[in-house]
This record gives sequence, structure tokens and C-alpha cells, in this order.
Amino acid sequence: MLATTVILGASAATAANQNASNSADSGAANAAQTYQHGNQGQNADSSSGNSGCWEFCTGGGGNLNLQSQSLGQASFTNQWADSLALAKQDAINANVPVNIGGSGKGSGSSSANQNLSNSANSEAANAAATKQQGNQDQNANSSSGNDGCSKFCTGGGGNINKQSQDLAQLSKTQQQAASAALAKQNAINANVPVTIGSSKDSHDQGWSDKGWGSDGWGKSGKGSGANQNAHNSASSAAANASATTQTGNQHQNSDTSSGNDGHGGKFSAGGGGNITPQAQDLVQLAKTQQGAISAGLAAQFATNGASPVSIGG
Repeated sequence: MLATTVILGASAATAANQNASNSADSGAANAAQTYQHGNQGQNADSSSGNSGCWEFCTGGGGNLNLQSQSLGQASFTNQWADSLALAKQDAINANVPVNIGGSGKGSGSSSANQNLSNSANSEAANAAATKQQGNQDQNANSSSGNDGCSKFCTGGGGNINKQSQDLAQLSKTQQQAASAALAKQNAINANVPVTIGSSKDSHDQGWSDKGWGSDGWGKSGKGSGANQNAHNSASSAAANASATTQTGNQHQNSDTSSGNDGHGGKFSAGGGGNITPQAQDLVQLAKTQQGAISAGLAAQFATNGASPVSIGG
């Protein structure tokens, strides 16, 4: 704002007022939720037996129960939040009153007032929740037997119960948040009153060591002023929040029995062999990577000046 006043004769009051406000807001947010749940259940029941057989009879045949379980879970979450706020302000306020040939006794004053406010806010946030749960259960029951067999009979055949479980969980969370706020302010406030050839009367005290007069352009007590209030701020925030939960349960049960009851005669053999291998593998991998960058910059340049000039007053 530029105010220029030319006064011929008596002086008058002139003022230049400026109010400037500038703001910038920016926000970026990510919220991801991943939930995985896996249940597996197996049950195997087998039986083999001979009842009432006589000599040279064989027992129950072999029972083969194979159980295999595989459970795989993979969760990948990638989040990126970028926020930028820029507030730039250039303000110029000037008041230049000119008094030519005045009496030097006016009643007004000259001033330039400037109020500035400049702000920039930026926020970036990431929130990722990953939950994985896997349950596995196996049960195998087999029996083989001979009842009432005579001589040379053999017992129950072999029972083989194989159980295998594999459970793998992979959870990877990657988050990046960047936030930047920039507030730049340039302010110039000036008051330059000029008096050319001003005359005095009996009540005019002219220039004094206190500056311009209070009663117009010459009498002491009031002067020329330039007031400036400048406010500049910048705030920036970046945050990451990641929660990863993994739960894996495995259970196995195998029961085998083989026997002969009431076998008669010589050379009879007992129950066959029972083989029950069990294997369990549980692998869990959780990887969380987070990066947060925040920057706030507030730059302010303010110039305030009052320069009264009297020529031949």
C-alpha cells in the first residue's frame, strides 16, 4: 500500500494502514489394516483286525494314515504420505505526506501502520495394523489286532501314521512419512513526511530536539511514526504408527495299538510294528520399516522506517 498526500497551505493528518494475513495448511494420512486368519483340521481313523482265525492265519493288514498340512500367510503393506505447506507473503506499506508552503501549525500527524500474520502448517501420518493368526490341528487313531487265532498266526500288521505340519507367516510393513512447512515473509513499512518552505507563527516552536511538533508539523510533542507488527510461524509434523501381531498354534495327536488276544497254539506272533512319525514346522517373520521426516522453516524479513524531512521550514 502506498499513500501520498500533497498539502498546500495548512497541514493535515494522513495515515497508511495495512493488515495482511496469509496461511497455508496441508495434511496427508494413510491408514491400512490387514487381517489374516487360517484354520486347518485333520482326523484319520483306521482299524484292522482278525477274529476267530485258525492256524497259519495272518493278522490285520497294514494301516497307513498320512496327514499333511501346509499353511502360508503373506501380508505386505506399503504406505507413503507426503505433505507440503507453503505460505509466502510480500507486503509493502508506505505513507509519504508532503506539505508545501504550509503554516506549520496543522493539527494532524503522519503515520504508517502495518500488521502482518503469516503461518504454514503441514502434517503427514501413517498408521498400519497387520494381524496374522494360524491354527493347525491333527489327530490320527489306528488299531490292529487278532482275537482267538490258533497256531502259526501272526499278529496285526504294521500301522503307520504320518503327520506333518508346516505353517509360515510373513508380514512386512513399510511406511514413509514426509512433511514440510515453509513460511516466508517480506515486510516493508515506511513513513516519510516532507515539509517544504513551512512558515511559523507566534505559537510555533519549530524543530525541537524531540523531532516533529505535536501541533502539526512544527510544534513539539507529536511526531511522525511508522509502526509494524509482523508474525511468522511454521510447524511441521511427521508420524508413523505400525502394529504387527502374529499368532501360530499347532497340535498333533497320534494313537496306535496292535495286539493279539487269546491266541492259541505255538509259533504265534504278537502285534505288528507301529510307526508314528510327527513333524511340525512353524516359521514367523515380521518386518517393520518406518521412516519419518519433518521440516519447518520460518523466514522473516521486516523493514520499518520513519524519516521526516524538512526543507526550509
